[in-house]
Amino acid sequence: MRPIRIVLGGLPRMLRDIVVEVVKSEADMSIVGEVSAAGSVQELVDEARPDVVVFDEASLQAAGGTERLLRDHGDVKLLVLSDQGRDAAAHWLEPRSLSAVDLSPARLLTLIRSCCSGPVTP
Repeated sequence: MRPIRIVLGGLPRMLRDIVVEVVKSEADMSIVGEVSAAGSVQELVDEARPDVVVFDEASLQAAGGTERLLRDHGDVKLLVLSDQGRDAAAHWLEPRSLSAVDLSPARLLTLIRSCCSGPVTP
């Protein structure tokens, strides 16, 4: 099975470092790209074909919100972290939604895996 392909979209440095640290030791996940400016994430998604794009709330707004990315890339899942990285919400073009509060490294990994498989309570 191929690893879950992850793109980081304009995360603040500290939040980016935390996500990279959490994901890097997972054999079933791979960060395949990142952009420092969320507005340019569309091009990277076109090129890298990720399974999941991880944003913070401010970066997602700069990228034009969930609708544009989901409309143009219906198979991509969007994971939006709160500005402090304590909460997260996953979005995709299916009639389901996941969220997690008091986000821990284990819950972050579960949420990423849940985006790419079936429903799992994080």
